Amino acid sequence: MRARMLAAGVCVFLGLSGPPAWAQNSNSTLEERLAALERRVEHLERENHDLKAQVARIVPAAAPRAVEVADASDGAAGAIASQPSAPSLSPRPVPSASPQAPAEKGKSERIEVGGQIRFRAEVRQNADLNSRVSDVANFVGQRLRLHVRGRLSEKVETYLELQDSRLWGQELATNSNDNLTDLHQGYFHVYDFLKPGLSLRAGRQELAYGSDRLIGRGNWDNVGRSFDAVRMGYSTKGWGSDWFAAKVVDRRQTGRGDRDQYLYGLYNQFFRQQPRHLDVYGILFRDGLRTVGEISARGQKATEIMTVGIRSDGKVGKALDYDLEFANQFGHRGFDSHSARALAAKFYRTVEEAHQLRLGFEYDVATGDRDPYDGRSGEFFNLFPTNHQHYGYADLMGWRNMQDFRPIFTVVPMRPVKFDIDYHRFYLLAARGPWKNASGAVLGFDPTGTSGTHVGDELDFTLGFPIYKHLKILSGYSLFVPGEFARRTRGEDNQHFVYLQTLVDF
Repeated sequence: MRARMLAAGVCVFLGLSGPPAWAQNSNSTLEERLAALERRVEHLERENHDLKAQVARIVPAAAPRAVEVADASDGAAGAIASQPSAPSLSPRPVPSASPQAPAEKGKSERIEVGGQIRFRAEVRQNADLNSRVSDVANFVGQRLRLHVRGRLSEKVETYLELQDSRLWGQELATNSNDNLTDLHQGYFHVYDFLKPGLSLRAGRQELAYGSDRLIGRGNWDNVGRSFDAVRMGYSTKGWGSDWFAAKVVDRRQTGRGDRDQYLYGLYNQFFRQQPRHLDVYGILFRDGLRTVGEISARGQKATEIMTVGIRSDGKVGKALDYDLEFANQFGHRGFDSHSARALAAKFYRTVEEAHQLRLGFEYDVATGDRDPYDGRSGEFFNLFPTNHQHYGYADLMGWRNMQDFRPIFTVVPMRPVKFDIDYHRFYLLAARGPWKNASGAVLGFDPTGTSGTHVGDELDFTLGFPIYKHLKILSGYSLFVPGEFARRTRGEDNQHFVYLQTLVDF
């Protein structure tokens, strides 16, 4: 643009100091030339304005929250950093689905093509905590994602992402077709919908808010999670608000019939440009499937649970970071009345800057069902989270009927290698309630409450480092030592979990 303005200046100079023959032209000819130059300058100014608008669209403003180099939702080292709240659907947001900024990948101004290939080998020994039974589980998961983004105009774009997820050696044959490829995302996005600052996104899409404790992408899983949803958002520099409605399950070929799961939410962000941020939200979950509660004589009824919560994260001073979240639930599970609460508190301090040495502590707690036969539900329902980076990489605990005491240690011994050590001490909050893993499956249950509350201890080591710009390696080892409750309800032997992941994005 400077070159164009310089060219305009040269034209003016030549127009004023050209050959002597120019001086012999009439005054009207000189006036015509000056008028033409003025029109050219006006045209260049309009081009400059249009180019600035295009740059603002292609290179969005920086996200309001800092993100670690490694993607914690993908299980990478460095997960202690405060996770960014999902960006509101404000003008020119960074799309959550794209692994890189569009400016780095797109060779065309209107079409962007990219993707991701991930391989992860996992070995888990003593899943049942009983070494007398041989149950070593090992597999290699492969996930391929390809996306195309089309910018139809300044304010309208489309996004299509296909995903192929499979386990090595699990197909009937490599030349078979087991329907392992599906649409992971497919939506259109309208910026400045009806008025400036208001945006609309409709179609299959990922949803993620806060620290992913209640709604997350679930990217550690070989499939991940997306929703058929409509989202609207309004945003300014200081605050933003998202409203969404999603159909979670549509299984008309199963016992559900046409009784689907729905999710409705309002998520507000305040003080986004300040050192300390505040999120306030409300999420309604409705499961149309009629279920029997704790007292079967009451019959069957659908489930409705309302979750209201508040979250704040940011910095206190220069070195202390924090992340606090509290959620309260009410409603009903079938005919059972539902009332539950959950709290997460994380603090960590950067002790040494050169190697990013960080020490911290986290405490997580969620209520459980005190009496499984009283017709009242007290177990916190953590909706559709990404639990992996929060409650142990072995995924043996979810944010329900639990207490988790977690010291944290993170260091970058030499750039760009990152090393984490996490320790978790797990307890049940309600001794008569079940112990459930990250996916909600019951691992242990003693309705009498005589097996104690100490579930066990987990030690996690994770090491993450990039080989090249688009090639990243992640490896880890997790050791779970059963406590009194786990020994009495499941087994007394240690569980070992090892994984090695390779990620290529383009």
